[in-house]
Amino acid sequence: MDVDVHGGHVYIKGTDTIAGSTATLAECVRNFIKFTGASKVEALENATLHPAQMLGIESQKGTLAFGADADILILDDDLFLQRVFIAGKEATSDNVKFNRKL
Repeated sequence: MDVDVHGGHVYIKGTDTIAGSTATLAECVRNFIKFTGASKVEALENATLHPAQMLGIESQKGTLAFGADADILILDDDLFLQRVFIAGKEATSDNVKFNRKL
């Protein structure tokens, strides 16, 4: 599908039909806190653990438990992305194709 991006929104090309967003998950978590007053822990659980529980994969995803997949994001105190680990190995621009700079 061809799309246009304007003001953080993604539209089907040549239309005003919304096809998505450019917001990152970290942005969504920050917005969740801002709009609901949730704590960081509550917001992060709602973005990680709870979806994994709904999918029945909470032993592998959305947790730091022993034996889980070790897909981890390191965020700073303001919840901005600092580092990414996939299967326990740090992801860098040298070994993973990113759409955005980290």
